[in-house]
Amino acid sequence: MTRIITKIVYAVPAAPKNQTWVAQDSTNTTQFIANAAFRVWTKFEYAPHKGYCPGALDFTDTKKITAKHLILDGDEWVSVTFNETAGDKTKELELVLKNNGVDYFVQNVSATFSWNNFEGSNDTTTKTIRNDKIHGYPVPAGKAYNCQAAAEVQLAPEEKQIQGLKIQPAIWEAFSDFGNRTVVNNTDECLFDFNDVTPEKVSWNITVTDGKNTTVCGKLAMSTLVNVNYTSILGEDMVANFAISNTTEITHSMSKTCSNDSLSVTFWIKELDFNAANITMDFTTNTNGTFWSLSHATLSYPNGGNPLFPNTNVHAGVTTISSNATLFNTTYGSAFMCHDKHWINATDTWYMQIEDVTIQPFNLTNQDYG
Repeated sequence: MTRIITKIVYAVPAAPKNQTWVAQDSTNTTQFIANAAFRVWTKFEYAPHKGYCPGALDFTDTKKITAKHLILDGDEWVSVTFNETAGDKTKELELVLKNNGVDYFVQNVSATFSWNNFEGSNDTTTKTIRNDKIHGYPVPAGKAYNCQAAAEVQLAPEEKQIQGLKIQPAIWEAFSDFGNRTVVNNTDECLFDFNDVTPEKVSWNITVTDGKNTTVCGKLAMSTLVNVNYTSILGEDMVANFAISNTTEITHSMSKTCSNDSLSVTFWIKELDFNAANITMDFTTNTNGTFWSLSHATLSYPNGGNPLFPNTNVHAGVTTISSNATLFNTTYGSAFMCHDKHWINATDTWYMQIEDVTIQPFNLTNQDYG
């Protein structure tokens, strides 16, 4: 007797091609233009498998898109709705962008669908997955976001599943005077395409106060470029590339009096008023007090809703990466000065490139470099 085993395979449909999308409001005024493909990922119960499979909801009808322009609490908003509901099959996507007067960015995304959109299901029950705290993909007002790398928005993060919106390529424009225009214009290519950031030299003083007088204990001046490789929510290879700017604030380990043998400095990297990353550098003196050096460096960043690290998984919490490389071995009481480039943790995962450096973390001479 021959036993026949039938293997049932569920195949995810091929990704849709990018199209031009023009969203107008009720007065036929254009509020949003995109050149992209929109796909929502979720999971559904596939009866033949008696288990769950990844499910793709593709939005492909460029005539089923509308927009609203709103002013709320002094901020400008554009809500874009893709509605491809047909009969008892519900399929909707809402993309909300916010303009704070300097930049605009994706703030909210929600997708509502019925299970009968997926193979093997007749269930008309609907589900909504959303994320109202994205704050992602910023672009200067008057420009279009332009990134060949996909934009991935994690949806329903509380469910701890791989669910989200994928926009590829990530090309869109809002808050512009479109007139009769039907194509994206004024593009501002994203950093993730060309990774070309020119750092500037920035100076900081390490100071303490006893309540009356302020004393300069150490001085730092350098240009710093940071490069981090990571994997996105949906498995894409991504690169974060940014510089420490002249608006970066620091905190340090000294309090009330100067320390002459160690210093820990943390640089608070902000993007769109969001604490996107922290970099901590530890300087120490050797055991016999003859030289000092940079002995340890740590970089940390929160995942999810981070404008410098888009497409990261909020459930990953905070990523912390570090290096114990020793740099700048310098005679105690002297400053280290060099125009050449130095690298902290030059690996495939991450690195910091530092150049045009003048540093003396402690033991200054008359509150100035030795």
